[in-house]
Amino acid sequence: MDNQHLISRALVLIETRRYADAEQMLIKGLIENPQDADALSILALCRIGLDKYAEALTPAQQAVAIAPDDPFALTTLGRALFFNNKPKEAREYLHGALQMDPSFSDAYLVLSQLEFHERNWEMALYNAERGLENDPEDQSLINLRAMALVKLNRSEEAAETVDYALYNDPEDGYSHTNKGWVNLEQGKYNEAVASFREALRLNPNNEYAREGLKDAISGKNWLYRGLLKYFLFMGKLSERNQWVVIIGLYVGMRFLRTISETNPSLQPFIAPLLVAYLVFALATWIGKPLSNLFLRLHPVGKFALTDYEKTISNITGVMFFSGVFAMVASWMEPIEVRSFNLSMFGLTLFAMLVPIGGLSYGRAGKPERTWLWLFAGLMFLIGPLHIAYAVFAHPLPVTETLLLAFAIGIFLYSWVVNAFLTWAYKRF
Repeated sequence: MDNQHLISRALVLIETRRYADAEQMLIKGLIENPQDADALSILALCRIGLDKYAEALTPAQQAVAIAPDDPFALTTLGRALFFNNKPKEAREYLHGALQMDPSFSDAYLVLSQLEFHERNWEMALYNAERGLENDPEDQSLINLRAMALVKLNRSEEAAETVDYALYNDPEDGYSHTNKGWVNLEQGKYNEAVASFREALRLNPNNEYAREGLKDAISGKNWLYRGLLKYFLFMGKLSERNQWVVIIGLYVGMRFLRTISETNPSLQPFIAPLLVAYLVFALATWIGKPLSNLFLRLHPVGKFALTDYEKTISNITGVMFFSGVFAMVASWMEPIEVRSFNLSMFGLTLFAMLVPIGGLSYGRAGKPERTWLWLFAGLMFLIGPLHIAYAVFAHPLPVTETLLLAFAIGIFLYSWVVNAFLTWAYKRF
């Protein structure tokens, strides 16, 4: 079989997501002709499709060594570097591809994906639109334009763009997913649910649509709706601006607390704001697993949850209701020491909702999930578990030290884990 025919067959397999079959076919063909730059580049694309990012680098680099002026080879290497968390090097090869051929739309596509991943919304939009100047019907570029417009708060333009994508291809699950997110931004929850369900019908493995479906169903609940709007708002900010908001809220509340302490007459007005902030801060961590508890009772939402999400929601429910039970029991307990220990037990269980809620954000198969579980386990050991021992036996000599460590750990959790997850989510 000549390599051109082999490449054509491999491309057909890639279009149907049969990456493993295409990979094996290309490997056999490259044994006969190892200097085929196109075959090497397509092999790299297969491995990216299989999430074998590190293995994609070698054939991509070999293709560029053979054909250093080929925009397709340069773009493929740029794509492989992007998926190997090397954005700076990726940009160099992608710009090199555009120097060779300024109309090569695939290079603009990867650049737009890279900038979107880096939260550079303006540049993501710019590259998507430059690519569309050369290929106006490219569905991926059209959808990237819509996604960037959503992040830039231009939802009306995003709606028009995604409608155009669906007009071109009504069976494109990617476009239906983006339509769902546009509807979600506009508060059209029923329409969003319909769009996400259609996207999942077309591709049951579409995780982006599954996440959207959960948010759309939960958004119908007024208790969760405000939190969802906050998450959507934060999702549009750059990494720097996200930290400005988080730190700004914290500093603002500390400032109000200081004013309250020095001006007792203002306490009745400031106290509700401080309580609201504490409830809001807690909700940002436990809102997701608690909403999953609600989704388990929903006829559609229950199918959007993974087994892992159900497990986390179960643990959240157990911690919450156990905390309530412990607090009620402490009020009914006549022995002061035992009552105090029960109160502390309840408080530590409530505090555990923060690290338990954080487990929802760990991605499957990624190191951050393991670290989040280790931290939650450590907090449970020095918090609720050791206080439970004090309730049913007697306090340990290091109880005060362990409780202080527990309190510091919970306080630092939101800051450290926010930074850790921000870093982790930027990596493939």
